[in-house]
Amino acid sequence: MKRNKTLLKLTTVLLITLGLTQCDSDEDTGGTTGGDDTSIFVEVLATQQGTEDGDAVIFTINLIDDSGDAVTNETGSAVSADVTFSGTSDADDFDTDFVSTVSIDDGESSTTIELDVTDDDEIEEDETLIITLSDPSEGTLETASASATITDNDELAIDISTVTTQNGAEGGDDIIFTISLLDPDGNDYTNDTGDDITVDIEFSGTATYSKDIYDDMASSVSIADGASNTTLTLSVQEDGLVESTEDLVLTLSNPSAGSLKDDEATATITDNDESAPDMSVLSSKFYHSDAITFSFNETTITINSDGLPDHKSMYYNSDDDLYEAYDEPDNDDFKKNPGEIESQDLVFEIPRYPAEASSHASTPMGPMGVSVNSVVLFNQNAAGDDDIFEELNTFDQYEGHPAGALYHYHIDPVWLTQSEDNEDADPERFIGFLLDGFPVYGPEEDGIVLTNDDLDDYHGHNGATADFPNGVYHYHVTDDYPWINGDGFYGTSGTVSQ
Repeated sequence: MKRNKTLLKLTTVLLITLGLTQCDSDEDTGGTTGGDDTSIFVEVLATQQGTEDGDAVIFTINLIDDSGDAVTNETGSAVSADVTFSGTSDADDFDTDFVSTVSIDDGESSTTIELDVTDDDEIEEDETLIITLSDPSEGTLETASASATITDNDELAIDISTVTTQNGAEGGDDIIFTISLLDPDGNDYTNDTGDDITVDIEFSGTATYSKDIYDDMASSVSIADGASNTTLTLSVQEDGLVESTEDLVLTLSNPSAGSLKDDEATATITDNDESAPDMSVLSSKFYHSDAITFSFNETTITINSDGLPDHKSMYYNSDDDLYEAYDEPDNDDFKKNPGEIESQDLVFEIPRYPAEASSHASTPMGPMGVSVNSVVLFNQNAAGDDDIFEELNTFDQYEGHPAGALYHYHIDPVWLTQSEDNEDADPERFIGFLLDGFPVYGPEEDGIVLTNDDLDDYHGHNGATADFPNGVYHYHVTDDYPWINGDGFYGTSGTVSQ
């Protein structure tokens, strides 16, 4: 392997017992060799640091006496020893040739072996170089080796390339993210670390699991040892809804090796469904023409309503022709609220071609929609600290009541869906619109009474209706809470003024 120059300091003490003479003059205070046998130690230092312009591995061999003081060689000749190298590193990792002997010259107390580390592009584990001394020309070796560590400075670059297609039909193309290993020059690199290289992943964007994607969203991916890439394939879900192009963003983080070069890729999901159904075709369903008008332009439907129901109610003034006293013998808990129906000036502006929203807004307190007989639709919540289930006992015989002077329905408007007094009542009929432009239908579909379990979080689903045989997203009223709407609008809300 080829290496960067790096610096690491490691000290090992080698003991050589040399047959050398040390000066015995009382005046001599420093160590010199000569005369009597003296135990001489050899100190070896190893240094190496892993930067591209880093330091060499350096072994320093010092002569010292029993006290650790430097000893000068005065034998008249060099003190030498044979040298061998071992470890996980070898000569290919260095720009300097390995030596086979080392000598401390006469008159010197130390010498060094300096090995320049080769800077290569290989990604490797840290390696060791061990120097071992043998066969000294003088004395005996006790500890004869030292070890240096060579730290690699190369990092692994991970690049993300993505292939993304979505035809929007069964059998359409999948989203494919490809996660690749690249060398510093941008070429494919094969993982030879001996382990899988893993990286964490996170998804964001307008596309979501379960609505747009069939497959579970993984939290990490791995590139196997011996491989240069891996792929992440996500199947696109056919939903039958008209939507704008959506995106799915893949973000990488925390690689187990190397560094991230391109840590994000974006895939687009293209819808294959035809243009959204035109809600203006339902204009004729708004029959209570004395109380409601219906108009539209290229993008918007405008509904003007005075909010007056066309059925009887004890909430009309007693002088009104539609006043009728409450007569429900099976509701002993009934109590009339203090409100009285009065004409309103309501203007609803809703999308003519509604589509699913990227984020789903909550329905407001007050009008969230309008029915075909001009009556306003409210959500499942009571105002203030009131209990909506207590408010049920204030509903008239057609399941409505006023908030002040504004008459409205919170639940199934039975006048339109079930009443024997209304020859047009039909449990599968179109009831009205919510502010997002999607239609609301009665509690039955194809002769089956629907429950909340048949509907999504917003209290609707996609499917055919009598008005839209090719399918449309639509809400249903049900007998159980939350009755008309669940967790907010499925589409983007229009506006209402009053």
